[in-house]
Amino acid sequence: MSSPQVRLKKSAVTGKAPLLDDLSLGELAINYYDGSLYTKQDTGGVGIATTITNLTPWQETYGGGSLSYTGDINLTGNLAVDASTLFVNATNNRIGIGTDNPAYQVEIENTGANALLVLDRTDGASTFIEGGGTASVLGSVGANDVKIAYNSVPVVTIGSGGDVTTSGDITGGTLRADNFTTENAFAIVGSDNNLIQNTTLSVDPASNYLGINQTSPEVTLHMTGEGAQTAQIRMEQYNDSADAPDLRTRRYRGTIASPSAVQAGDYLYRSNHEYYNGTSLLVGGAFAFDNTNNANRTQFSVAVDVDGTGANPQGNNGQFKIDGNDNGAITFNNAYKFPTSDGSANQVLKTDGNGQLSFSDNVSAGPGVTTSNSTNRVGIDSFQASTYQSAIYNVQAVQGVDVDLTTINLVHNGSQTYQTEYATIRTGGQIATYSSEYESGVIQFYAHPVSSTSTTFKVDRTLI
Repeated sequence: MSSPQVRLKKSAVTGKAPLLDDLSLGELAINYYDGSLYTKQDTGGVGIATTITNLTPWQETYGGGSLSYTGDINLTGNLAVDASTLFVNATNNRIGIGTDNPAYQVEIENTGANALLVLDRTDGASTFIEGGGTASVLGSVGANDVKIAYNSVPVVTIGSGGDVTTSGDITGGTLRADNFTTENAFAIVGSDNNLIQNTTLSVDPASNYLGINQTSPEVTLHMTGEGAQTAQIRMEQYNDSADAPDLRTRRYRGTIASPSAVQAGDYLYRSNHEYYNGTSLLVGGAFAFDNTNNANRTQFSVAVDVDGTGANPQGNNGQFKIDGNDNGAITFNNAYKFPTSDGSANQVLKTDGNGQLSFSDNVSAGPGVTTSNSTNRVGIDSFQASTYQSAIYNVQAVQGVDVDLTTINLVHNGSQTYQTEYATIRTGGQIATYSSEYESGVIQFYAHPVSSTSTTFKVDRTLI
């Protein structure tokens, strides 16, 4: 090693540093204005100086307690400023502010108060992230919108008054709006494309019930109206075919995934119409389709409340019934069951005393009325020859002020009729004569007016 040589050079120009040619190895240069000391450094280790080094990068303001450094600083190990004001964990590559044990890449703690990170512009428009004891806040200082971006493009904007605008779908989780105050209400698009609360429709998600003008639906579809014309159902259809609106119900046993056939006694459909009697609701009228005692036969029944205890169409309780078990026979009030096919001409319905009606010949008929305006014969009665052998007629003929009352006895032998006038009473001249014939198994009874003046015949008969 050569003999040490220390040679000083100096300068009073602020910021001035020597160049490589200004110093030889072992020489020093001092800038006594800046307080910096420089030397020529052999960085290659072979006696060739390659750089000028500042030997005093740390600068302390005299009496001020501050220290400044010019150049890069490379540290090995942790760095702490005032214990936990700023802590750099070199082992885990973490930074803590307010903590000397950061659990994340960057962690801010503030004991007893909210932790706040502020991104501040020089013009005062700031954005902050605040971690509180009960809530976390992302916001802006001033009237700036807060935007959340995806792939560098804002997709959610929080604007004035808390308005939220999104350019995509909102899915999952819980969405809360403070202007929605009624449970089960619907959110709809109002004026200015804003979402508003509306109770025209409401949904009870716990029971899967839908309400119309009803925020607490009690059944699958619950409609409530307060006032005239406020609880109506209307279906309209426009088409150029025979098709029409269709109200259809379907009844199964089993489940949706595994349906099974209905059984005897199952209801297919019920329509119950209740009224309030001052203390409770009663069924005032109802109708139902059910399968009675045969799963392949349907009964339709209508019931009305006749005593203030309610109506029930089940079984034989209804006042009107169409029974598929009896070829569609109709029963009224469980007292009169009508036949399912027509009778013969001039037959009437008669009861057997047990509610069973059937067609039969009118053995003792009430007045029958026939009017004639000509002298042609006119049929005024008939009956089945195979059922009855004879008949007794009382015939009244009226023409103007003249009246005839004639009693006629009639018999037949299966191919020919025989009759006689038993008695006649007249108020004037003769009005008509009478005849009978056997025609294709039917006995026909005729009147023959003697003039074309309007004549009215009334008949009362007894068949034997």
